[in-house]
Parts: sequence; C-alpha cells; structure tokens
Amino acid sequence: MNRDPAINPQQQETINIINRSGEHLLEMINEVLEMSKIEAGKTELHITDIDLKLMLNTLNAMLVMKAKSKNLELIIDCARNVPDYICTDESKLRQVLINLIGNGIKFTQTGSVTLRISQQHIGTTSNCDLKFAVEDTGTGIAPEEINQIFKPFNQSETGRQSKQGTGLGLPISKRFVELMGGELKVKSEVGQGSIFSFNILAQLSNKAKIHLKSTRLVKSLAPHPSKYRILAVDDVWQSRLLIVKLLGQVGFEVKEAENGQQAVEQAQQWQPDLILMDMRMPIMDGYEATRQIRAMKNSCKIIALTASAFISKQKQTIDAGCDDYLRKPFPEHELFAKIQENLPVEYIYQDDSNNLEHDLTETASFQLTSKSLKVMPDNWLEQLQQAAGELDEIRLTELIDQISDEHHHIAQQLADLVNNFQFERIFELIQSSKF
Repeated sequence: MNRDPAINPQQQETINIINRSGEHLLEMINEVLEMSKIEAGKTELHITDIDLKLMLNTLNAMLVMKAKSKNLELIIDCARNVPDYICTDESKLRQVLINLIGNGIKFTQTGSVTLRISQQHIGTTSNCDLKFAVEDTGTGIAPEEINQIFKPFNQSETGRQSKQGTGLGLPISKRFVELMGGELKVKSEVGQGSIFSFNILAQLSNKAKIHLKSTRLVKSLAPHPSKYRILAVDDVWQSRLLIVKLLGQVGFEVKEAENGQQAVEQAQQWQPDLILMDMRMPIMDGYEATRQIRAMKNSCKIIALTASAFISKQKQTIDAGCDDYLRKPFPEHELFAKIQENLPVEYIYQDDSNNLEHDLTETASFQLTSKSLKVMPDNWLEQLQQAAGELDEIRLTELIDQISDEHHHIAQQLADLVNNFQFERIFELIQSSKF
C-alpha cells in the first residue's frame, strides 16, 4: 500500500503505525521463541563474515541519542589490535551488545556507559579471542540478586521498579555468549555501577568476503528483453496475494499455486524462471514438489519459504533440491535480495535520481549519496539520523525544512525518502557518510 500514489498522508501514517507496531510485536515474539529454543537445547549459530567496526558504529548511532536524552555519555573504546573483519554469528553478537548497553543506559542516571573491545592473544593467525565489556555508573546490583538476573523472567529490584522489559534479555545474552565460545560475567557494586563482560572466539575474515545487501525500496525492474517469470507457491492465500502483488508491481510476471501438486504442474507447463516454494502445504508439501520438479530436469531456481525458527531446516530444504532459503516473516528487501542472488535481475530503486520526477533539471539529475550529504553540518546529520532511527516523520520534516536553498536538491530527495517511509535508507546514507 505504501507504493500506491493514491494513498493520502493520513492513510500512509496509519500504515506506518501498523508496520511499527508489527515490528515491535515481532521482536517480542522472537524473544520468547529464542528463549523456548534455548530451553529446548535447539539454539544454533549462524556464522557469517561481518564488518565488526561497521557494526559497532551502527550500534553507537542507534543508542547514542537514547543516552544523550538522559544526559549520559556513551563511549565505545575499541583497541587498535581488534580486527575490522571477523567470522561469527552477527545477529547474536549484536543482540547481546544491544541488551547489555541498553540495560546500562536504562539503569544509569548520571555518568556514562562504556563498551570496551580488546583482543586477547591466542597464538594463532587465523583465530581471535575478543573481549567485550560494558561498564556503567548506574545503580548497581545487590550481591544476593546477581545469580537471579540470569534466570528467565527474573529481574533485579531496580529492574522491577523500572517496569521495563520482560526479564529475558540477560538469560538470552548468557546463552548466546556460551554458544559463541565465551562466558558472560558480571561485577557490580550497589550505588557504583556494573561491568558485564564476555569473550567470544572468532575467525579472522577480510573485506572481500563481506556482502552488503541493499535495503532500499525497489521501484521497478531495470529494462530487460524478456520478463522474468516467478511462481508463488503457498497454501495460505494471504501469503500468495502479498507476493503476487509485490512482485507484480515491480515488473515480474507472477503466477500462483496453492499446493505442491499445482506447483509441479505449473513448473512443467509455464516454465518459470524462479519458484518461491512454501515447504509446509496440504496435498503435497514443498519438499516432495521440489524433488518432483528436479526429477523433470527443470533447471529453474527454487527458493524455500518456511516459518521454521530453526536454521537446521535450511539443510533439509537444500537436500530436497532447493537453491536457497528464506525464513518467514521476511522484510521485502530480503526477498528482492534473494531473487537477485538467484536471477540476473537489476533493480531501479525508489531513491535513484533517474526515477525522481522533479520539475527542476538540476534536482532530477542529482543522486543523493553519502558523499553528497557531507556538505551538511555534523550536528544536523546526527539529529537527522536519530529521527530516522526513531521513525519520526515530523522531526525529519522539520530538519529537512532547515536546509538552505543552496542545497534544495538534497532537501527534495530526502523529502521523497520520508514520504515513502524510507527511514532506514536515510539512516544508512548518514552512517556511510561517516567513513
């Protein structure tokens, strides 16, 4: 609906509220699911190559204004010998750091919250032992409560008084750290503050292995001699409708099937370039449908769609003959990225200058980049990034109105991003401009 030009601003704001509420609910559900997986012994690591310094800078940008709102100083102190690129579970490491820094800010009234990162020597050139420590000058934790805070749904007295959180952040963080080869420890003194520290074992990586995916809004497919055909297979009609409308709007030719048997028939008759295959369906599931399609020597790409929370399902889908895997629910940019990884498609994005219909020639030929934003004051950029991170359209509009006529092309394109709710794109552009 956000792509519909007939939607008025009030309706767009309502849609935006629904999206924000849904994202918040999904985060809460994922926490409970993660705790359930931990208790069942089913938590798994998903190792990838990551840019550690970029992740730390992004965390700082996300949390610094929250600290400033309480007149606290947020410090990230990274030792020089810490590698830029490592191989570990990025999602779990990020979640642990967000939990610990967030707790530090929450329970500190004056002073600072500091994240220190250092590398311990382990006598090898391919591995590294990284130490993370989050130190705050907050209320501290009583000795008798130290062992309780790592139990699910348990909080310290200060935590209960704050009436914030579920009591799952620290138990989840503790288990994540253990999975990454470390141990989460705490030292605390009432009235003086706390230090939460942990080590993780990681492998060294390099920049060439880092794959950065675009989160920009895809407007359409770039011109191509033929239309790519995509078959959406799902027994839930709402899921099929979403995929059909989303991919059809940008220029794919899309058909649908409501079970595996129909998928096999469509694959043979229509010859799609790619199939988005739900794995759990009546009559014939996605695993059997994929095996039959492969038995027909059909070379189309197949991306498995599953609501399973377990990474082990990925191997099962690949063994059945799928080329890739996507876990539901997924942000649309992940779907477009997966398609691009499996088909030679090129996208035209909402914020590309050659797609922005402006009256002024100068504005129409201008492309907003992280480099072009460097002409703006640092303090203004920081405020803009904070507003984008908080999805605050009113504050974003106020800041854009402050841009002088000299840089009207920047103002126009930022306004277009705000009007299309591309807050993450604004955040990324400002973050990249700092490097």
